[in-house]
Amino acid sequence: MKRLFLRLSLLVPVVLVAALFATLVWLFETESGLRWAYTQLRERVPGTLEVATLDGKLAGPIRIADLTYKSDGVDLRMKEAQIAWEPTALLVGRLQIDGLAINDVHVRTRENRTRNANSRQFGLPLNVAVNDLRIERIRLETNGGTTQIVDSVELAGVLGQAIARIDRLKIAAPRLQIEANGAIALTENDNQTIRVQWRAEPKAEWSIAGSGEIRGNLSRLIVIQRITQPAAADIRGEVRELTTNPHWQLRVSFPQFDAHQLGLPDRTLLLSGTIDADGGLVHYKASGMLRAKSPVFPELASDFTLNGTTSADEVVVDKLTVTIPGTDAQLNAQAHWQPLVRAWSASLKWQRLQWPLTGGAMLRSPEGVIEARGDY
Repeated sequence: MKRLFLRLSLLVPVVLVAALFATLVWLFETESGLRWAYTQLRERVPGTLEVATLDGKLAGPIRIADLTYKSDGVDLRMKEAQIAWEPTALLVGRLQIDGLAINDVHVRTRENRTRNANSRQFGLPLNVAVNDLRIERIRLETNGGTTQIVDSVELAGVLGQAIARIDRLKIAAPRLQIEANGAIALTENDNQTIRVQWRAEPKAEWSIAGSGEIRGNLSRLIVIQRITQPAAADIRGEVRELTTNPHWQLRVSFPQFDAHQLGLPDRTLLLSGTIDADGGLVHYKASGMLRAKSPVFPELASDFTLNGTTSADEVVVDKLTVTIPGTDAQLNAQAHWQPLVRAWSASLKWQRLQWPLTGGAMLRSPEGVIEARGDY
């Protein structure tokens, strides 16, 4: 009897270990285990998660098709994703993603009325390491109505509890390319630096290129950039509350340069000035000073103020005021641009305008107005 009891007592742990091992094999190495894990995730994730097609095994690779997710603040649709990861890394508190390829993502954000003060804190229950993330075709729509299209994203890095390290980041969008590496702090008591190189092509005929640094954390980022093409300029800005209610301000200063560098036909026009701007995701305002020199007319110094809004389908300039120091002349303009339908309209009003702009007048116009509209 004692021997039997001893054998049974030794057999119980063996059976338990074998059962645990079999359960883990079923969970990580079978498709039914993958589907069970997905059911548990769907029941616990905030919001609504639905996947039309789920293939593979939990240990990887995993194939997902037609995923939709809805919460108080975001709607997400994803056509296809393939995931390769290392489950054993969870034992050391790390989610290790060896490869993640995603195609056709549509994200729409909206106002989250249930947001509270705790939403400012950013954190994950474990560290996330990504060796190779590739996303193709992204459409982003914000609560304010703005839409951004991104052709592709490549990323390698680590997201920790207090810092996000970027080993490689490449973003390609229509007429925009960005490369970056470095780190950003996720807590207010730390600061990190990201190094950025970028190139934008507002028109096919010319492009804008620059590089610099982004320093700080998610609550306050300092942006320092140097434009090298088509003309030299310095940008210094600040972004606050990036993850909650983004607000930005910047100052652009550019020394004297030839206007021909902007694609203008006049090779004798020299420009210089400063621009100060601030705003949020939708509304912005700006003011500045512009100086122009040319052999054909006297030196011109103009001050302007501008208020506008941007949305998915339009850019609106509410008011653009230009004054000429030393004169009573004033110009006021409004404009409406619809990029998607390639249409525009504008109006210009002036008071006490003369030619030449300074000195003795050869031609005077006490007031006037011009309105125009068209497409392209």
